[in-house]
Amino acid sequence: MLSLASNKVKGKLLRQDMRRLKFREQFDAVTCLGSAFTYMQTHRDMVSALRGFYRCIKDGGILIFDCFDAEDFKLKRFDRWREETQLFGDVRITCRTMSTNWRAEDSSWDVHWVWVVEDASGLREFSDVTRLKAHRLDYLASVLSGIGFRGIKRLECKRLTILAHKSTKPS
Repeated sequence: MLSLASNKVKGKLLRQDMRRLKFREQFDAVTCLGSAFTYMQTHRDMVSALRGFYRCIKDGGILIFDCFDAEDFKLKRFDRWREETQLFGDVRITCRTMSTNWRAEDSSWDVHWVWVVEDASGLREFSDVTRLKAHRLDYLASVLSGIGFRGIKRLECKRLTILAHKSTKPS
């Protein structure tokens, strides 16, 4: 997918594991949107990612990230295939997904994906199955606070979307 995106985006695209970010510079903001944080299955992985975000944010900067909300999770979408097709210029991508195996004890489930990419070179199909996890606001706020984030609040969005500030160090 990065190769497709790199043809359309001006700028440098990087692929990194959010648990082990390798940036030396700092940014005004870090965003982690579109379910990426939902891949964090363990407390250790989640803390590693959030600490990396904290390190990459300038003093006074912000973090915005989203994930599925364990308090408001919709099981009605389970055990049936859903399909969505999007066009990106001459490229058509169809994504089929099905969620299965909900575990209430840790708010996790399996997602089955099938992507069909159609372009001038023909059709290519990719598939994957992975475990995802929904999170709770109170738990995330506690972890963020422990790392050093302040002003933690939920934004009014469809998913659990959190805004957190890296406090400005005293001069």
